[in-house]
Amino acid sequence: MSNRAKTARFMRIAAVAASAIANCFSVPVPKADELPPVLDIAPKIEAACTDSRFEVGQAVQGLVRNVWRSFAFIDIGAERDARLELSEFEDGFPGRSLKAVLYEHYTVQSRVLEVAAGGAIWLTRRSGSLIRPPRLHKEDENRAPEALQGLPSDIWLDGQVGDFLPTGVFVHVRDPGNGQKPLLGFLPASLFRPGFEKEAMRGKRIKVKKEGFNPGKGLLLTMRQT
Repeated sequence: MSNRAKTARFMRIAAVAASAIANCFSVPVPKADELPPVLDIAPKIEAACTDSRFEVGQAVQGLVRNVWRSFAFIDIGAERDARLELSEFEDGFPGRSLKAVLYEHYTVQSRVLEVAAGGAIWLTRRSGSLIRPPRLHKEDENRAPEALQGLPSDIWLDGQVGDFLPTGVFVHVRDPGNGQKPLLGFLPASLFRPGFEKEAMRGKRIKVKKEGFNPGKGLLLTMRQT
């Protein structure tokens, strides 16, 4: 048998073998009406609540996410966790850390106090008015040691209550000799005048005196007569 004849015979045998293998392993393709129905198993995605849904005065309920001494983060369904500060936890001065009364996943009832342009939300559990003074930043305050140390201690000064700590409140004081920026001082609870613990709130205007100055701790204030 010539080489050409041998090659032709081999090609015929290979073709037959390939056809047999294909028939053994081929999978019939069903028609369209024979296919099973497509199951609707895709997860349903609900649009997240945007901060525009929340407005000042709105009653909300949320779960505590994280707790610090003077503020807690609350999940109310907004894009960002809302903040509940110690100064807004209850009427008056709490006199305790938020960690003493709140814990993670605790349910909190509150009202929306402020909605910032950047999406931040502040809450309050206080009753009554929601009017608060604008929040001051470090650049809005005079913390220069020489200004704090030079403040006279023999006169009553006009102050406005700021943030709370478990041990007292920060107060912005107007320096009679320099009224450009308020001085930042701290009024410990032990130097409150009688009854102030029931009235204390951010923005309240009070009269204070300089009690002392410590370069490491800053300006110390008092409401008591010396």
